Amino acid sequence: MGTIDFSLPTAADEMLVVGTIFAEATTGANASDDEKRAIGLCVVNMAYYARMTTQNGKKCFNTSFGDGTVRQAIVNSVQGYNSARWKLIMNGDALKSKAALEKDLNSLETAVLKSVVVTAASVMQTALPAPGPGSTRVPLQFNQAANSPPSDREEKIFNLASHTFYGFIVGRECR
Repeated sequence: MGTIDFSLPTAADEMLVVGTIFAEATTGANASDDEKRAIGLCVVNMAYYARMTTQNGKKCFNTSFGDGTVRQAIVNSVQGYNSARWKLIMNGDALKSKAALEKDLNSLETAVLKSVVVTAASVMQTALPAPGPGSTRVPLQFNQAANSPPSDREEKIFNLASHTFYGFIVGRECR
């Protein structure tokens, strides 16, 4: 099994972002740090926009992203939440203990987790709303469709690995 020779996050939101990236990012030879970062950014950007109620006199209708918390953004929009892959490293909404992770993960999965922990820490320190890797656009949601935005207010902004990422159509953050 794999040895956890790195620090695990202790903050609840950061643990949730780790769980999301681990559950959703492409693994193996197609793994991409940019894809992992974009997935994490979607979560924190959704929570940011869910808290926005007005902008320039326009009402915002972003409650589909949740109640403004990272947890609710994940519950509302991330298919990997509570999946088998999520449960590999998470116990409910918290990371498993170091001992449990060392027991449950092989060395390859431990290396993936280490990379995800580094990425999540970086995402949590980013000023919001945050653009995606190599982009000026803010990613909000993602899926594995070629181009199927989750909302009529969103459009495809980039692809990374097996995921297509979507952001607001310019000017559609609020109506």
